[in-house]
Amino acid sequence: MSNLALRVLTAVVAIPIVLGAVWLGGWVFGGVVALAAVLAQLEVAHMAEARGEIQTHRWLGGALGALAAVWPLVPYAVEVLVVGVLVLLVAELRRAALRPLENVAVTAFTLVYPAGLFGFLVALRDGPADDTLGFWLTASVFLMVWAADSFAYFTGKTWSSFGRTHPLFPRVSPKKTWEGSLGGFLGAVAMIAALKTFVLPQLSWVDVAVLGVISGALSQLGDLVESLFKRAAGVKDSAGYLPGHGGLMDRFDALLVAAPLVYLYLHHVTQVF
Repeated sequence: MSNLALRVLTAVVAIPIVLGAVWLGGWVFGGVVALAAVLAQLEVAHMAEARGEIQTHRWLGGALGALAAVWPLVPYAVEVLVVGVLVLLVAELRRAALRPLENVAVTAFTLVYPAGLFGFLVALRDGPADDTLGFWLTASVFLMVWAADSFAYFTGKTWSSFGRTHPLFPRVSPKKTWEGSLGGFLGAVAMIAALKTFVLPQLSWVDVAVLGVISGALSQLGDLVESLFKRAAGVKDSAGYLPGHGGLMDRFDALLVAAPLVYLYLHHVTQVF
């Protein structure tokens, strides 16, 4: 089966599960996000450890990461995480490791990226008083990022068959092009414009433009950063359990940039919440 066919098949299975969890919201969605966050943490830890010597605290980091991913649902989550970091320092003192600073730094980093950033999806779902609005705002982030990814892929492929393409960031990701990037941006804008027209009348056209820029342009930073990490680790994919995609970080890297920025924009700039 071709890689494209595997990508499509995985998407057909996964998308209803993801959107179903978003629809249920609350601790059901929070649990799914926490699981995804911990798996993504393990992928980041694996990349950090790929060259040897660094030894992250996977069990403690995973437990704290699950909490970081559901911080909007847990009172005093930040305070518990601070205590958890202190426990992390004690845990490092108890073992004779070659790279103690890196061990603690990478483990603590994974509490923010990816775990804490995943938590903004929960905040977006749980934020609005209107449950249906919370569903559509959260679903819109997934749909915009997926549209951007799909449009970028097919635009880049199509353009390359007709003429020369221009690399976006060849040092980090040689296959990504400006043409594909533009296609991804237009795909995200088209998606949020359709959602505004049919299910999100609360959004203004200015909001549509801003959300399109966030999810179609700025979110590509997440993809580039993960490519940088994989290149440094010498791995092709962050994991291999999503056929055609790789790991969770390969699938949700752009979402980790889009979700916090969409939440911050809607919560602090607009009157949607």
